[in-house]
Amino acid sequence: MSKNKIKNWAIDDEKIELFMEEVLRKHLLPNARKKSAGAIGPYEAKKFNYANIHLADSFSIYKDSRYYYDGEYKFTHFTSLPNAINIIRDKKIRMYDLNGMDDKNEFYYGGEIFKNNNREYLTEEIKSNIFILSICKYNSEKSETLTQWREFGHDGNGIAIVFRFNKNFRNHWVHFVLSEIYYQPKEIKNLEAAWKAYLNFKTKYNFTVNTCNEIFYKILGFHKLPIYKNENEVRLIYNEGFSLHDVPNKKIKDIKGGKLTPYIELDIEWDKNGSNYKLPLELKKHEPLMKMIYPHIEIEKVILGYRLSNKSKRDIGEVISFHSTNYKN
Repeated sequence: MSKNKIKNWAIDDEKIELFMEEVLRKHLLPNARKKSAGAIGPYEAKKFNYANIHLADSFSIYKDSRYYYDGEYKFTHFTSLPNAINIIRDKKIRMYDLNGMDDKNEFYYGGEIFKNNNREYLTEEIKSNIFILSICKYNSEKSETLTQWREFGHDGNGIAIVFRFNKNFRNHWVHFVLSEIYYQPKEIKNLEAAWKAYLNFKTKYNFTVNTCNEIFYKILGFHKLPIYKNENEVRLIYNEGFSLHDVPNKKIKDIKGGKLTPYIELDIEWDKNGSNYKLPLELKKHEPLMKMIYPHIEIEKVILGYRLSNKSKRDIGEVISFHSTNYKN
């Protein structure tokens, strides 16, 4: 028998499929499918009792789960006046990593499902690979958005930008997940039940999925403490994975007391010709595909904070007027 045949046989495909079915599809992601699975071990082994499993990168694997946003793809992003000016001028939105969030405990709040199993792995390094854009469900009733203005809109001194996401290609998005935030303890219980299902699977079949915790890491950011429930937040999360070669092309910004906070950029509208990227000629043929795997976002309108000074209103008005020709709407 050749060496290749022995190595292929050592990967326990049956246990891997049982994990996909009995843990992920049953308790967490009904449409989960794997991208790859593998293991490294002694040459003489006939069956490994462990594997590294990586799920498909498409947003479609979250369909029919709690982490698949299926409402109207129209959202409000509250921000400061300087940030709003940068967004409109540059046609880019910044997604900051989890270490840059105001609530330093939110990732750990969801991570309590691990108890003593691997709580120690919930590190800043893990959080640095998860990037977030915080938005709110669009609501035209000003009284109902007052909490968001106070929390996110600098108490009325900021700006609200209304974004519309094109949902036609959402199932093709790669590395992006869009979900509302869950504040109820019962949602943490559901997440904990999924983790316990894995622990039971691990004992029942004597089989370890070394990367199982990473599957959970990608959704811990969709859970926050009940005290934040009035925020009514929705999040777009970007994550390529957690190994060294999965780190995206990050930029660094100096904010909040001199702390260096990494971010990545999300392009708006892909400009009038359909792309905001300067693609090399050899990649132009792939442009239609790139449009599908990357969220296409448009600015529908800009709402001024109710406490903005007249000078600030003039400043943002001048920016909108000057750059309006760069936008479709």
